[in-house]
Amino acid sequence: MCVGNDKDAHNRCKNVSGVGGLVRSAAANRHALRGGGGGVGMMMNGRQKGPRGVSRRDVRILLLGDRQVGKTSLILSLISEEFLDEVPARAEEITIPPDVTPQFVPTHIVDFSFEEQEESELFEEVSKAHVVCLLFALDDLSSLEALRSYWLPLLSDSSLWNSLDAAGDRSGSTACSARDLSNVSEVFHYAQKAVLHPSSPLYNYEISELTISAVRALHRIFRLCDLDNDGLLNDNEINFLQIRAFGAPLDKINLMEIKNLIEYNSHNGIRNDSITETGFLFLNNLFIQRGRIETTWAILRSFGYADDLNIRNDLLEPNFDLKPGASVELSSLGVDFMTSLFQKHDRDKDGALSPEELVDLFDVCPRSNPWGMDVFHSVTTNQKGWIDLNGFLCQWSMTAYLDTPRFIEYLAYFGYMECDSNNNSTTAIRLTRPKLEDVKSRVCTRNVFLCHVIGPEGAGKSSFLQGLLGRTVRDLRRMDHVNELSRYAINCLTYRGHHKYLLMHDFDVVEEDILTDEDLDCDVIVLMYDASDKNSFETVAILYRNHFLNPSSAQFTPPVLICGAKSDRAEVKQDFEMSPAQFCRKHLLPPPVLVSSWSDIRRDVYDTLLSLAINPHKRTKYQYYYTLMDSSWTRTVAVSGLLAMAGFILYKYLR
Repeated sequence: MCVGNDKDAHNRCKNVSGVGGLVRSAAANRHALRGGGGGVGMMMNGRQKGPRGVSRRDVRILLLGDRQVGKTSLILSLISEEFLDEVPARAEEITIPPDVTPQFVPTHIVDFSFEEQEESELFEEVSKAHVVCLLFALDDLSSLEALRSYWLPLLSDSSLWNSLDAAGDRSGSTACSARDLSNVSEVFHYAQKAVLHPSSPLYNYEISELTISAVRALHRIFRLCDLDNDGLLNDNEINFLQIRAFGAPLDKINLMEIKNLIEYNSHNGIRNDSITETGFLFLNNLFIQRGRIETTWAILRSFGYADDLNIRNDLLEPNFDLKPGASVELSSLGVDFMTSLFQKHDRDKDGALSPEELVDLFDVCPRSNPWGMDVFHSVTTNQKGWIDLNGFLCQWSMTAYLDTPRFIEYLAYFGYMECDSNNNSTTAIRLTRPKLEDVKSRVCTRNVFLCHVIGPEGAGKSSFLQGLLGRTVRDLRRMDHVNELSRYAINCLTYRGHHKYLLMHDFDVVEEDILTDEDLDCDVIVLMYDASDKNSFETVAILYRNHFLNPSSAQFTPPVLICGAKSDRAEVKQDFEMSPAQFCRKHLLPPPVLVSSWSDIRRDVYDTLLSLAINPHKRTKYQYYYTLMDSSWTRTVAVSGLLAMAGFILYKYLR
């Protein structure tokens, strides 16, 4: 279509199909760029019918050069398919719709002329352009000198550019003629291609090699496509890549042509009838050398890469709406993906990831291994201290719950791109409804529950957390890095036949501490004291009085369980106005629980915590429990008294 006030130019514009015919005619000449490599071109030639692998929404092409070099004639010849003897000083901006361009991207073509415009307008147009075509006349050497003396220095000023990737991508020169309609569409095709498929991020033409960033990105893609993790791409894995990048598999003939080409030209490019990483890099190098850079870009973009060869921000930081009081969990898709990831990297199939296998797992991420030693004290492991499948799923469930952006970031690095109908890549997570809605409806829809373990320093909280993982103090003494215990622990428990995750977090307090809203933002709380220290219970009793006796009706107050740790030692009388049992009775709390982590683990305590977290509305049952206890005790005393009196009367009578 033609846009502008120039009526003569507008009348000379033909229908859109004419423009499309000219622009698409560039495709007919691409075969020559392949250097006779027609087979390679057919193997991964982008059979896609849409903008697969293209990340830009539009392309803005600016034509610059001295007067009379043919800028306006070139534009008008493109849209009219004929040479015009009389042309205006400047053509109005032309917009070509996406359905008539090879890359299915709207293209804006902008002319500039000092006869009608000022230098300030030139600067503005340069700042808006994605790519600039510099024109000079072959029959006027002064126009070539003007490129060197004015136009190139002008464009070297990076402060004028908003699109630096295009500014730094010089795609060479093309001889064209508006009079002969020679290479007219090719000029705009190459300009469009320089924006959509820039070469400078991928290829160093001075040394004829892929850039370091390109090699790193292609290495990651190779690893992600190596589904069986054997260091090779077999036919199925090649087609996995082909379908993801181009939307269609390769037939056996094209597969054979690819492998024959690699084997003939690349040493160690083929092994066991499969493509090695060396062969994969050679193939992409060949695409670029033969002018098929769009093929490599299609591969890169299908695995989430932007023009700067970094993972796209919409994958690293997708938008999602988390309501107040709601939480984030792994969806069934997320669990399946993480399970397959574990199984892929468990090379020896021993059910755990060794340190070497963890390095292999994180090879596709920016950091080689982001996990510290505390991770292995937060989840279950095998006897060697290597994380098992349950621990692996627990670790990522904890990450999704506590640090959702980090979890989503690593999903992108691991190659997760299962999108919903809105092209949203957050299908690996599930957003729960707000906690208060669960409490009001008395129906729990969540699977991950947070328990805060609060108490004075040295009360036994860390050991209690390790008990959730089935570890005793004796077990810990046999482990490495025992001084790096985490303040978090998570494990999968079973509640009425369903798998639920109990996530525990401990922190130290003293009597005068004030618990914040963040401290109380959990599903259940353990107030822990040292049963062997006579001064320990007073701290948690005062905390309870200060923060739980008068809860806000507008805020969820988690249920509380009081635990006395270190019960393997001699229990001492607490230096407080009442015993822990009397305190719990007075405040209608569950009876206090004594635990020890020295040699035996009371697993029922963790089941109780999970039940309290799932059913916070049932905390009132302890009122009936103590009432029943009182009634039973009264009846027992009365019956005992009557029996004693009857016995006394019988004794007197018998005498």
